[in-house]
Amino acid sequence: LLLMLSKWKTVFAVAQMAKFAPAAQAGVSVIAYAALLGWQGAVGFVLLIFCHESGHYLAMKAYGLNPGPITFVPFLGAAVQMRRHPSTAYMEAVCALAGPVLGGLTAVAVLGHGIT
Repeated sequence: LLLMLSKWKTVFAVAQMAKFAPAAQAGVSVIAYAALLGWQGAVGFVLLIFCHESGHYLAMKAYGLNPGPITFVPFLGAAVQMRRHPSTAYMEAVCALAGPVLGGLTAVAVLGHGIT
């Protein structure tokens, strides 16, 4: 019984840590990019990637496609898992284009702030 309880305790602990996995992955990405861009550049770059992926995530959520968490991969970018497939090509196109649109708007806002 104690062995069984200890296994469930481990499973519960891992499940709790999984909630923080996207933040930990983003942190690892910041550390990796900091070697090339400095910490300020790395934080800014990862935030821009986050905004881009958030566009995909929000579009998927709006269409009820049950998106997964944002997964960061250092030096490769990030991804959002689409757990349900879109029913139309239009819906898929909106989800695909939402990332570049939100990421582009964020980049323009950052550029505008840097110019002023």
